[in-house]
Parts: sequence; structure tokens; C-alpha cells
Amino acid sequence: MRLIATAAALASFLSLVPLCAQNDVPEGLLYCAHFDEHSAASWAAGRRAPMAFNPLLPLVEGKFGRAVQLSGRASLSVVADDGNFRNDQGTVEMWVRPDWDGDDGLVHSLFGARVEQGNYLNINKLANGQLGAATGGAGEGTYTRVERDISDWQAGQWHHLATTWGDGKIAFFIDGELVGEEDGAIPPRINPAALIIGNGWDGAIDELAIWSIRRTRAQAPFDLSAPIAAPELGAPETGMTMPPPVTDLDRYAFELPAAARGYHLVPKHYVDELDPAARPEELPEAPELSTFAAAGEWQTVGLTVYATSDLTDLTFAPSALTGPGGASIAADQVQVRLNRRAMQKPRPRVGDEERRPAATLLDPANPIDLPAGHFKEAAITVHVPDGAAPGLYEGSVAIACEGGEATSVPLRVEVLPFTLEPSERKAFGMYYQMDLDPLVRERVRAELQDLRDHHVTRLFSYLALTHELVDGEVVTSHDQLAEGLGLLDEFGFHGEIVVKDGFQQLARLLGHEDVEQGTRGESLIADEAYEGAVERAIRGLDPLRAAYPEFEIVLTHMDEVMGESRRYVFINVARPIRQFPDQRIYITMHTLPQDYVPGATAQLDPWMDLRCYNGHALDLYIQAGGSWEALGEELAAAGDEGWFYYNPHRVWFVAEWSRIINSTYFWTSPLTVHCPYRYRTMRTYPLPFVHNMAYSVMSPMDFVTPIATRNWEGFRLGAQDCWYACMLEDLVAQAHERDVACTEAEAWLEELRGLMPTSDEVQDVTSPDFTNYPVVSKLANDLSGADFERMRRTTAEQIVALREALGAR
Repeated sequence: MRLIATAAALASFLSLVPLCAQNDVPEGLLYCAHFDEHSAASWAAGRRAPMAFNPLLPLVEGKFGRAVQLSGRASLSVVADDGNFRNDQGTVEMWVRPDWDGDDGLVHSLFGARVEQGNYLNINKLANGQLGAATGGAGEGTYTRVERDISDWQAGQWHHLATTWGDGKIAFFIDGELVGEEDGAIPPRINPAALIIGNGWDGAIDELAIWSIRRTRAQAPFDLSAPIAAPELGAPETGMTMPPPVTDLDRYAFELPAAARGYHLVPKHYVDELDPAARPEELPEAPELSTFAAAGEWQTVGLTVYATSDLTDLTFAPSALTGPGGASIAADQVQVRLNRRAMQKPRPRVGDEERRPAATLLDPANPIDLPAGHFKEAAITVHVPDGAAPGLYEGSVAIACEGGEATSVPLRVEVLPFTLEPSERKAFGMYYQMDLDPLVRERVRAELQDLRDHHVTRLFSYLALTHELVDGEVVTSHDQLAEGLGLLDEFGFHGEIVVKDGFQQLARLLGHEDVEQGTRGESLIADEAYEGAVERAIRGLDPLRAAYPEFEIVLTHMDEVMGESRRYVFINVARPIRQFPDQRIYITMHTLPQDYVPGATAQLDPWMDLRCYNGHALDLYIQAGGSWEALGEELAAAGDEGWFYYNPHRVWFVAEWSRIINSTYFWTSPLTVHCPYRYRTMRTYPLPFVHNMAYSVMSPMDFVTPIATRNWEGFRLGAQDCWYACMLEDLVAQAHERDVACTEAEAWLEELRGLMPTSDEVQDVTSPDFTNYPVVSKLANDLSGADFERMRRTTAEQIVALREALGAR
């Protein structure tokens, strides 16, 4: 697929970067936020608006004027890769007022600039009372940290903190005094996309400043008597509202014949990608939309508007659908959304110049202007309610505008004579960070409903056990988990809920320092105090298990543990959990065809129960000669359950890929849950860019309503395809039990299984972009939207026939 990025589109992108006057700006200053009126920068060399502008961040009394309050997991995300940060050298300073005492035994994160695993610069306070700045070894050096004990700090006091880096050194300052300087520091190799301020700080922050200058020992580095001498430019308009959904990214690059009504309407299969440079094959005079669905199912059809005249206030209004005997599907069960094309990075950690236009978001269908020569894709989603009578339902989507004629497109939905039945053999999960702050509860409730509407029942929830040291003994709180489970129960989640056990933090509280990356945690072996604290923490889960029997609480304490730098500490932290044979442990892992992987997997096997495999590594595993059968045998021999996470983290990861992964790929595998990373993220406001590894963003209009990506709708369609196949499998099993003929159904299931490529079939990858995705890219190349509908139709027909043969109602 070839997409066109016009000069006007690039100019529109560049206009989002503020051009601020340089007068009266101190030399070397890149970013300054006074927080007197808003949480954006007062002045910045790059973007002033935060990546995620949160109007709920309160402004409180500050060191000078006002400050921003960051409580709980609240954070401020500063755009870092457009001039606000210099990775090779610089200084970050700020005033902080913690709402905790220095000896509280908890970890508080203040600042993070992370590029990749092990390559970061951060400032935090550890559970042992040490406040400091650190860089990771990044596989080339050692972890380097400068710190000081602040156990004597009292809540509510203001302190000035700063860290500097460059020339292989890192230094840390408290209240203007140098704490220390260390050699061997490896700062971020490139500018990260964002700097994270807060996310566990629990306190106020004032006078945040970022410089391109590294302070040295000899300099008097900081003036603590006054605010940073940078201009206050007022609240930025950029990033506060949603931009119009029509840009030059939506221009088509060909001529179309004039249309009497001022536009052409062309139906399309939803998962088929539209190339703006490709003229539509047909321009129907009387377009129609049709689909079919079982009760309880969502189905989406596509409709593209090609404007031949300038259209203003273009609107889409679906009607109710009328069915047999006066039955109906209400108009509010028919949703129209508009595709937004946005500039996306082809892969993480590359520059803006490599961004490409991609069909990304599904905006609410508010009135838009559509100039001649532009197009707009609409996604029309119909939800067939549970219990809907089978038969044909008919309605329409009315289209009206200024500058063109109104029209009405017929919409027909055939409701099948059965209800879509979710299968627990193939369930769907998601990495979703639950925020229990009461201020954002409306948003969280909307997101949980959206997750359920997309068939998600399992979560990597980020709910956690928390620990503190009281009179020399670790006390564990289960309150956060209890509150979270109550909310999940309300929305019908069930099955495995992955919970962060915090056992590394627990170990630190007991004085163990060898529980970080690059250590082994051997001091934990046979430590009775640690073993006893873990035992009490796990026994404390019993009341929650009794209160919520629909959930299985699965523990995790580390992620990505295949490498030696994490494997040994993971194992030693996990040892006491094995006192409880029924307590399962979750880890993420991979099957990359590398020599060390079999040995690492065997070493980890006694300490893991639920293996969540890296999705693209599974592709490479199959390409290297592996198979679903072999993976299933390995899981059975280990007595483990297999999940996987196939993350949407490339521009070319499109809705069709999401559908394939959740259906053919997943259904033919021995895996039981697809749990990708992650549900929501917001890179910036307005929405010019969307982080690839996300299915949804918050609406910048209300910071509550989820806006789906095209992949999120593809995720739902794939889940439903998977369950169609599972339903037919279950009916075939019933037919065998009752000696009912089912030869045709078995043959069709075998044909569906045959779609999954073998190792031999994925040796040649047609595009360099798809090198790491040989299986999914081949399936996407082989299948089209029409093929998905044909497969779903044939499966439905087999379901109906077997249900009739079995006498099902």
C-alpha cells in the first residue's frame, strides 16, 4: 500500500510546533514550567503542551506562585523529541514538596527519560530512604546512581532538586548542594519521545526547568532565591481541542467524474485498507450497505465519501433498523465514526522525519467540511442486541451537507438464528492501567465498559499489593486490589486478573539490595523474614478470593525475564510463592530462535505457570521450524498455560492484522488468551500522532470518552471470528457424543485450520518491513475483507445446520 504525504500535510504538522520569541530567555534553557496558570510550559524550545493534557491536575500553592500537584499515579508528560531535551548533556531542575516523610519505606518516582530497556535517566526516592539520580547500563556499562539518605525529610517541606549529565558523568544536587558525581553514566542514547514527571511522586512540583548545559562541580549552579527567569507566554491553544478531521492527508490523488449530488459513495469491507492514490474500481449510483451478525455481535461496514464539490457541515445520521414482526434495532445501536489519518512512526524511537500517514482513529461523526478532491471513510457499526429475533432488519444512514444533495444509503442487517457464545478456551485480555483516583472514576468506568464491549474479560490490571515496614515487620495492604476487583466485578470481568505482587519492594524493605536488574537476589534464599512476609501477603488474598470467586488472582513481579540480567533475581524473588501450589505466577517471555532460549525456558519453568509469549517472536519461532503442535506439547509437558501479546506497534500493523491475530492465528494455536499491550495511551493533544502500541485514546473534548483506533475495531471483529469457530467446534463435539453426522462441519474446520501457514510457507517475506512478522504478514497478503466475510458466512451456515441437526433452539 502506498500513501501520499503532501507538502500541505507536512506544513500542517510543522505548524503544531510553537515558534516562541527568544528574547529574554536564559542561555541554554530548553523548557520551563512555572505552573502559575496551567500545567503546560511557560516557555519551551519545542512543544509547550504536555503530551497528555489533564485538566484534573490541580494547581496548589507553590514555592513561587502556584505549583502542580501530582498525587498517586498522576504524572505530567513533557514532549522531549522536538527540542525540549538534549540526551547527550543537560540539566533538569525543579522544586518539590513531597507529601510523605523521607522514612516512609515507599518508592516515589519523580523524573524519567527512558529510551529502551536499561537505557534511561531517572530521579526517584527508594524504599530505603535514598533519593538520587541514576542511569542504566544499557548493556554496555553499569548501573550508575548518585544518592543521599533523606530519611529526615518531613512531609510538606520544599526542596530544590537537580541532576546533570554529559561526558560520561552524572551529578545530583539537593537544595543547591552537590550530593556527588559519578563516572560511567550512560544517558539516553537518543531523545526519548517523552519525559515523565511524577507517576508515583505524591507531592507538588514547581519551577520545572530543562537545560542544554551540564553544570559542573566548579559552578555555582542554581539560584534558589527566585523563579526561573523565563517569559510567561500564557496558556497554549495547541493541544486543548480536537482538530477538524479533514486534512490534506485525506486528499485523493486522481480525478473523478462530477457527481450530481456533489460526492460519490463507495461501500467497502472495513478491514481493507484504502490507498489515497488508488481510484475506486466502481462508483455505484445507488450504494447499499449490508452485513450479517448473530445476536450479541458487533459488525462494522465501511463507506467512503469522495467529494467532487466543496461540502460543508457533512453529517451522517443512522436510523433504527426494522425487522420481522415489528422487531427493531434501535438507532443508538448503530454507530457512525470517521477515519482520521495521522502521522505515525514506523517503529519506536525514530525521528519525526520518519513519520508516515496512516488511517488510525475512529472519530465521532460530528459535522465536518469536506473540500472537493478529498475523501472521508466512515465506519458504520451495528450492535445486534441479545435476544434479537432472527431475520432481515432494514434501515438507512442519512447523509446531508451544504454544497451537495442529501441522500440516504440503505443499511440491511441479517440477524442469524443463534446467539454468539463467548468461549473460555479462547479469551481476550488487555494491559490496562486501572486508575483508582476518584477524580477520574467516570473515565475509568467508560473505559471498562469499552473493554467489555470489545470482548475483553481478562486484564493485566496494574493493581498491586503494597508493603510498608511497621516496627520492623512488613505489613501488606490489599486495599487497592479489593477496590479494583469490586469495580471489575461490576462490569462482568472474570477469570485471571494479573496483579503486581510488589515482592521486590518487599525485599528492599527488609534490606535486600540485590533485587535490581543485573543482580541475582541470592540474599533472599532461606531468608525466613522474607519468606514469612510473602506468606502473609498471599494468605491475605484469601478473603478476596472468597468475595470474588469469579476471579483468579495471578501474581507477577517482573516482566521480560529471559535475559540473565533479570532471570536470576526473578527466580529468587519467586521462591517463597511456591509454598502455595495453587498460586500461579505470570511472566512474559519469548520464543526467539536463539541458542540460549531453550535453556533459559527450562530454568524458568519451575517458577512460572502462565507464560505470556511475545507475538512477533512466535512468528519467528514458526519461521525457524517451530509449530503450534510443538508449542502445545511443550506447554503440556510443563503443565503451564500459554497466553500471548501481539502488540500493535508499527504503522503497517493495521485493522486486518488485528483481526487475523485474534482469529485464525489465535484459534489455531494452543494459546488460551490474547493479552496485548495496551488499551489506552495519549501521545499529545490535538491528535496528530497516536502511540502505535494502543487501541484507544481519551477524547480531548471531555477526557472521558474513549476514541477507538481502527485496530481496536479489528480486534473485536477478530474475537468474534474466533468464537464462531469455537462454537462450531463445540457443536461438532456434541454431534460426536450423540452420533449425529457432522462430516461437512469437520471438513470446513479443517479448511480453516489449513489457513495457518507452515514454516516452509513463510521463508520468503515480501517486504523488509515485515521481516519480524512473517506469519501474520503472509495471512494478510492472502486474505481480503471479502475472504473474512466468506469464512464467517460459511461457519455460520455450518453452525445453523448442526444446531438444527442437534435439535437446538
